[in-house]
Amino acid sequence: MRCSRCVRANRSGSLLDAVAVAALLFTLPAADSERVQWKPVGLAALVLGGRTVEDWQIYQAEERNQFLVRIGRRYLLLDTATRQLWELGPEQFRQEGEALVSPTVERLTTESQPENEESPDPMATTAPPTREARQGTTRRDSPVVRHRWPRRVPTEQWVDRHAGRARLIQVRLTEEGRLLELQIPLSFYEQIRR
Repeated sequence: MRCSRCVRANRSGSLLDAVAVAALLFTLPAADSERVQWKPVGLAALVLGGRTVEDWQIYQAEERNQFLVRIGRRYLLLDTATRQLWELGPEQFRQEGEALVSPTVERLTTESQPENEESPDPMATTAPPTREARQGTTRRDSPVVRHRWPRRVPTEQWVDRHAGRARLIQVRLTEEGRLLELQIPLSFYEQIRR
């Protein structure tokens, strides 16, 4: 049999351990709400312009209406709820295991151009770029800022429907004149919910 002092010491020790664990849990950083984890979609199919693509992957965010399509080094973000398509830069994504991690979709699609640039007037005529601008510097040796990402891709003819046990998403890329088609298998829950 144990003495009463040993039992009290063990109880106070376990109480201190519980308090220490609780303090650790509260001091650990919470899940970062400024990030999105894109999980790969298994058994999906991708067709671009009537042809299958060699190097591709489809990812889905926690929100069911957002898909990320990687075709080679090109990243396309499809938001089926708003029917918008964005082309994003590969440097905005980081690989973590099989998943990709990026800033939130709002941050990905609303990153602004530099404030010193004005939006170009489509009716105004512009002079061709100078040799210095094409080389990446101006006469004052300041670098020319070139933002390519994010870029909203003009689209038309959106189709988003269930086709058997798959979700079919078709989008016509207006500039390229090609049809992007995704076939994403529905989960068991989504099949029952229909």
